Amino acid sequence: MTYSCVTPFGTGAFPAFPATGTKVSLAIPLGFTVVSSPTVSVGGLATGPSAKVSFTVRAGPTAGSFPYGVTADGLASGSPQAWQKYAAYSYTDRIGGSSSGAVSVK
Repeated sequence: MTYSCVTPFGTGAFPAFPATGTKVSLAIPLGFTVVSSPTVSVGGLATGPSAKVSFTVRAGPTAGSFPYGVTADGLASGSPQAWQKYAAYSYTDRIGGSSSGAVSVK
């Protein structure tokens, strides 16, 4: 998972604030079991670097192709200073994304 920041944010007058409470969740098909937790906490994540997580999953008894989904989210909060005609302010944004794929069981 990568928390990216587009220009001009993350530079000089527009600092990037780290995301907090970031987590990654795995959704698996019925019959499958996540050996540990289906949600992994990443904690704080600065803009730019990536965080890798992994899950150990036990497949169900049936062969075939099975869909899974991954969702990541967190909160980006900050308080930019006044700039030109814009007043200082504080914000909190929910950030995140999702992806899906399939796993083959033989």
